[in-house]
Amino acid sequence: MTDAPEKTADGPPAVTGPEAVPDPENLPVRHVSGVASVIMNGQTIAMTFVTDRAPLQTDGTFKADLVVAANLRFDLNVAARIRDQLNIHLSGLTTHGRPDEKPN
Repeated sequence: MTDAPEKTADGPPAVTGPEAVPDPENLPVRHVSGVASVIMNGQTIAMTFVTDRAPLQTDGTFKADLVVAANLRFDLNVAARIRDQLNIHLSGLTTHGRPDEKPN
């Protein structure tokens, strides 16, 4: 039985117990605001996520300043699991699908 996740001040909840996955490099949590590229090569999917630093200009406007936040490579099984988890989460946020939305 695992303990409840502990929230750390500067990162995601820490999972304790036998299911805990080690993070020896202490990777930072990244917020992404877009996807720059998706490449499918056989059984591998490569995605580049970006974040917008949106610096304030001297005239008071914002200018998009996209920078790479993460490069991910994963196989089709992981892609399907990510899709399924996102579908579950998004279905809880919306009461009905878009009329043009087709099931996968």
